[in-house]
Order: sequence, then C-alpha cells, then structure tokens
Amino acid sequence: DGSTMTIVLSRTEQDRYVMGRELGRGGLGRVVLALDRDLMSREVAMKLMLDGQGEVDVRHAGASPSPSTPPARERFLEEAQITAQLQHPNIVAVYELGTRPGGDLYYTMPVITGRSLKDEIRAAHARLAKAEIPPEAWGLERLKLIAAYQGLCHGLSYAHARGVIHRDVKPANVMVG
Repeated sequence: DGSTMTIVLSRTEQDRYVMGRELGRGGLGRVVLALDRDLMSREVAMKLMLDGQGEVDVRHAGASPSPSTPPARERFLEEAQITAQLQHPNIVAVYELGTRPGGDLYYTMPVITGRSLKDEIRAAHARLAKAEIPPEAWGLERLKLIAAYQGLCHGLSYAHARGVIHRDVKPANVMVG
C-alpha cells in the first residue's frame, strides 16, 4: 500500500549495549562481545579504550601513550575512522563509533569467528608432528595456510593503495574464519 513505518528509538538511562566476555586486548583497547539492544540483540565486537588500568604495549619504540591521555584518545578515534573508510572483504568493517554512558570511547565491528593465523600455523605443524597429516598431504595443508596469507596480502594491498599502513601485522593479529 506504499505506507512506511517509522520506529523512533529513545534511550533514557539504559545503555544500548549489553556487555559480554572479553575477546581480546591490545595496546590501547580491549574487545568485548556485546549485544546491540537496538538491532534485535545482534552480537557485535566492541573495542573500548583501556581506562588507564589496562596493559600498554611498551615493547616497541614509540610505544603507545597511556590510554587516559588525549593523544591516546586521538589515536583511538583515528584508528576507528580510518578503518571505517576501508571497505574490503579481508578488513573488518566498523559499524559505529561512539561514547558509552560513562564517557568511554568505543567502536563496534562484526564478530569474527575462527582462529588466528598464528594458531592455524601452530595447529598444522602439530598435526604434522603427531602424524595426523601424512607427509604427502603436507602440501595441501600448506596451501590452506597460503590462501589465508593471500587474503591478508589482498587486504593490506587495498589499505596501502589508500595510504593506510598497518604497523602491527603479525599472525596473532590475523583472523582466519
């Protein structure tokens, strides 16, 4: 009949997201599983800035500033905004950037299931060592790992073509799934 229905979402004291378990942690942030109440309890991965009590990666020169400093907030915002501009199947999408009721910065992404490339490599080598993979099938196992690596290369190439460089590429930071 051509009619449209408009749904107005209003929020009082209730947070839009129900926070779940922690999925991972890095230099400036941690990622938690969250349910989006506004979108039919859709699961999202929410990256939150560390509150200054979390771990900061000091292994590299030019280490991350303390998460409570304005430069850290700027870096977190920049990470979210740059990532949101990269639309590629091998780069995780950013759904939303915002501030939680307590003032914490966050951004949401789809939940990626699977294992890290590091875990996949270790598991393949462990199967070979335990003779779960016959030596003649090792080539096929390596092809699976190479396919994951190729996907990584495609995503990086896309980002590089747009002037974006990921400074912490390593198998532990690559999800296969």
